[in-house]
Amino acid sequence: MKKLKVEEAVGQTLCHDITAILPDGFKGVAFRRGHVITEEDVPKMKDIGKFNVFCWDPDAGEVHEEEAATALCEVLHGPDILASAPSEGKVTLTAAFDGLFCINHQALTEINGVDDYTVVCIPGYTPVTAGQKLCGARIVPLTTKQENVDRAVALAKKYSPVLSVLPYRKLKCAVIITGSEVYYGRIQDRFEPIMRQKLTAYGGEVLGVTKCPDELDKILAALDEYKA
Repeated sequence: MKKLKVEEAVGQTLCHDITAILPDGFKGVAFRRGHVITEEDVPKMKDIGKFNVFCWDPDAGEVHEEEAATALCEVLHGPDILASAPSEGKVTLTAAFDGLFCINHQALTEINGVDDYTVVCIPGYTPVTAGQKLCGARIVPLTTKQENVDRAVALAKKYSPVLSVLPYRKLKCAVIITGSEVYYGRIQDRFEPIMRQKLTAYGGEVLGVTKCPDELDKILAALDEYKA
């Protein structure tokens, strides 16, 4: 990547998007990354305050931010996590299904120790739902050295997968509510709806709910019935 005055950049490939805010209300990308700058572009760039631009230098041994983020994310996770297309240099990872988000913290620490890279995640061992954002990965500058990309990718492969979503096991469950005051209707039970909600959220099949007085034989009989 090389910084050039716009007059000197004619014929060069733009390294980054250039946004513009115009009097007619337009706000967006005026020149996209990869655009080859022409003579006609020079006054337009100056009109939006761009007197210098960054252009691609194929001999610099550098990797653009979008390619650097994509290269890492291709090996950072398995099929249980989905990766977005890069946007403003960042790749966003989301859960492919409901489950438990898990992180190899040693691997993540080492990858974040690679020059220019930053991978930011929600906490590990967090229950997540399909489509939930889990992580953002990018490099901080516009470009990085090829050796940094190679090192980050090698670490991700070494510890693969660094990030994963484990699906819930669909277990059969039963709820036994003890307490003579509940069994005999002296107070209203509030435990059943809470347990049903928690168990079904994790994919559990609730076989039933049984209320028992504070009598050991009746509690054991309810356990035996559900075990059978």
